[in-house]
Amino acid sequence: MQVVSLIPHPSSRPHRDVAVQVTVEAAGRGYALAYQVAGVSRLCIDGRGVGRTDELWRHTCFELFVRTVGATAYREFNFAPTAAWAMYDFDDWRSGMRSPPVKHTPGVVDGRISGRKPTFGAYALYVTIDAALLPQGPMIAAPTAVIEAIDGSKSYWAMAHPPGEPNFHHPACFALDLSPPTAA
Repeated sequence: MQVVSLIPHPSSRPHRDVAVQVTVEAAGRGYALAYQVAGVSRLCIDGRGVGRTDELWRHTCFELFVRTVGATAYREFNFAPTAAWAMYDFDDWRSGMRSPPVKHTPGVVDGRISGRKPTFGAYALYVTIDAALLPQGPMIAAPTAVIEAIDGSKSYWAMAHPPGEPNFHHPACFALDLSPPTAA
C-alpha cells in the first residue's frame, strides 16, 4: 500500500483548509485507490450522471495517468464523485488521443454513499481498476485531482508539477512507481 499527498499547482489558489491524499494498493487482479479530501465543506460536487462520461475534468474530478516504465504511450482515467468515469489512451504526450473500448469498467464509489468513513479528511472516492485496463509490466503513475470549490474556483493537485500552467499529462507528473498487480 502506498499513501501519497498531492500538492496544489503553484498557480492554484485552493482554500487553505483543502488537502488531498491518495491511497493506492494492489487488490485482486488490479488496484484499489482511495482519493480523500480534507476541507470537504468547500468541495463542489455537480451532477454528471454515472457511467462513461467525457469532460469530467471541468469540475471536481480524480484522475490516474499510468504508463509502462520507459514508454511514451499512456492511459488516462477520470473519476467523478457521481460515479461517472472516463478512459483515454495517448500515443505520446497529449497526442494520439482515443477512447478505447472496455470489457471491464472501473468501479467508482462515492464515499458518502458507500458508508465507509474516510481515514483522512471528510470526503473519499473509492476506485477499483482491473488489471485488464492497465499496461503490462512495471508502471509509473500520476494520481491527480481537480478540486472545484463551491465558489467555482479550481485547484489542480498532483505529486509533482512541471513549470508553467497545470498539465497532468506532462512526464514530470508521473512520480508514483507501481509494481504490476498479481493475480488473486
